[in-house]
Amino acid sequence: MRVGASPADSWELSTPQLSQFYVKGSPRNHGQHGFIFSNANWDPYPMANEIEAFSIALANMDSAIAQRLLRFTNTFFTVSAPSDESPGEPGRFHLTQGSEIDAVALMQEVQGLINPVPPEGNALIQNVEDMQTQTRLKVARARTVVDDTIELLAEDLLTGTYWLDLRKAQNPSRGFGASPTAVWNAFRTALPFNGVGPASAAQPIHDIAATFIRGNAAANFYKDNSREPDAAGRRHITE
Repeated sequence: MRVGASPADSWELSTPQLSQFYVKGSPRNHGQHGFIFSNANWDPYPMANEIEAFSIALANMDSAIAQRLLRFTNTFFTVSAPSDESPGEPGRFHLTQGSEIDAVALMQEVQGLINPVPPEGNALIQNVEDMQTQTRLKVARARTVVDDTIELLAEDLLTGTYWLDLRKAQNPSRGFGASPTAVWNAFRTALPFNGVGPASAAQPIHDIAATFIRGNAAANFYKDNSREPDAAGRRHITE
């Protein structure tokens, strides 16, 4: 597939023979157009390497998520413990210790999945093939890393929204950024703070969080949290 190529790019591309392989842009493919050419694709290294690099990039983000989850278990960072706000109900319906275990287990799996797949290079079928990139294995690993990332983000969502509730209980007048507040409010319609609701009766709260993440693009909640520039051109970020 040659994305972006047009019949006007070359006289050969405008011939009836090649025009039949032209794909027009549409809303379903975000207006992208191009040609589909016959290609044995003996050298898929550029694509395979990008897939592997994508997994490594996700793992770096996952490491930050895991560390954030672990820090929420330490009063050195949170100052107050969940039990301080809800005596006898530490963590209420979401136990912080559970997030800690999940974060470590998921991160260990991700670390194993991002190890590079070594190239084999066996040219089969009378040595016709030029390259072997183990693309199938790299794609399978990337898919699992994506799944594990969503599981980590589900724990992150449960923990983050829980602490937003605690901070609000500590100071009812306290406000948060527009985007976190939008996510918080939307998630609480799916899973109330007390954990009692139609969804929680049918599935574990972790699955509710993972389903919420899969069904709601981050862009739906993103807003510009900055105010208009002042006279000096500075932007003041809201709390």
